[in-house]
Amino acid sequence: MCTSVQPTEWTTDLKNQNFDGIVLVTQSHDTLPAELECLKAPLQDYSSVDSGLGDEVVLIKVPGLPGKRLIFASTGPVNRDYDDVRRFSDAAVNGIKRALKAGMQRPLLVCPPHKDYKDNALAAALGALHALYMPLEVREANIKSLDHKVCVLGLWAAQEAEGKRLVELANALESGRLAYRDIGGSDPERMAAPRVAEYVQELFKNSPVEVEVLSNVKVLEKEYPCLAAVNRCANSVPRHQARVIKLQYRGEGPIQKTLMLVGKGITYDTGGADIKAGGFMAGMHRDKCGAAAVAGFFQ
Repeated sequence: MCTSVQPTEWTTDLKNQNFDGIVLVTQSHDTLPAELECLKAPLQDYSSVDSGLGDEVVLIKVPGLPGKRLIFASTGPVNRDYDDVRRFSDAAVNGIKRALKAGMQRPLLVCPPHKDYKDNALAAALGALHALYMPLEVREANIKSLDHKVCVLGLWAAQEAEGKRLVELANALESGRLAYRDIGGSDPERMAAPRVAEYVQELFKNSPVEVEVLSNVKVLEKEYPCLAAVNRCANSVPRHQARVIKLQYRGEGPIQKTLMLVGKGITYDTGGADIKAGGFMAGMHRDKCGAAAVAGFFQ
């Protein structure tokens, strides 16, 4: 099992040739800051022949840039009542998908600051990492020679301290989202309850997080009667038997506050006697996403 996060680096150098292309995520090329002035001219030149710039993701050949490639993924409007920072995340997803299609292996994500969204660069980074996620089953089947879709994801920042903070935060959050996706998105056989427990025990091995797994039916009937009732059918199949997974983390020093999280982990909700028909059954392996979110939070 591999739970390593996509390798990520930061740079303040827009023309760093360690990368093989730039993915620009912003609302408009007309509002680029001075540090990104070199990107404005090629985009203005492109817009003179295509008024649709900003409506679709475009790839432009620009000599002098890493890989001679510039991808522009516009967020579109970000000032309407229903707009929020996810516009940057969504644009980054689209930009990275286009980078993969172009064959980039070391894309540099550039998301300049926005006055109304202080964490827009982080949102864009998480969007890019979302697009680069490789499902657990694919990684375990060794279908690909590598566990990542690209060699490295670059993140641009105007200042060194900003770049370090961006990479540190993105890696920390993505490590939790990786665990969440592995558990929540995997099929109900790969992530039936006993195998979720195995995954979580491996995930937190040699970490400050203590893991306790309850499986004894008598204990479940006494302490978790509702779970035990749901488990009556599954219990006859050993690989489907219920588990309660307890995670505990104690911070250093005197404890001032205790936070308790509970996540439901129905690994496959068939509906019981009321079978979910009409195509709804296929997505019910995601009924374990509450438990997956708690594991991801601890990670």
